[in-house]
Amino acid sequence: MSSPTDEQIALIRLTLEDRKMSYPDRFEQEKLLNLYKAKMLVEPVNSLDRNF
Repeated sequence: MSSPTDEQIALIRLTLEDRKMSYPDRFEQEKLLNLYKAKMLVEPVNSLDRNF
């Protein structure tokens, strides 16, 4: 995954500030946040794989 776009960063920021959007945008917001969290959890593992 590449770096988030400006729009994605804005959605992540809204979520981290505990602000919610109206539906159906909220569904996309929560989906994006979950993808972001998964990426953050996977990246440390990927960096360890590169050392071998």
